[in-house]
Amino acid sequence: MKKVFILGAIMLMGVSATFVSCKKDSIENGCTCTATVDGEPAQQEATKAQLEELDIKSCSAFAAYLKEQYKAAYEAGIVEEDITGISCKGK
Repeated sequence: MKKVFILGAIMLMGVSATFVSCKKDSIENGCTCTATVDGEPAQQEATKAQLEELDIKSCSAFAAYLKEQYKAAYEAGIVEEDITGISCKGK
């Protein structure tokens, strides 16, 4: 009986975590991104309309897009700052 209870509790936690994590990655209310540039955090926000214009479906996809754009600009010599990471989450 204890095994059934523990298994049920684990499954319930997994299902609830799935719903919470999906909301954090949703572009429904836009995304807030944080980048670390030369050791200093910098924030950028994007609206749902801006993300849809770029055909981006999630905040994590927007983070990947920003990383690609920054890498291209850094390699082209357009930007000189060193960026160590970009993360985005839903508002």
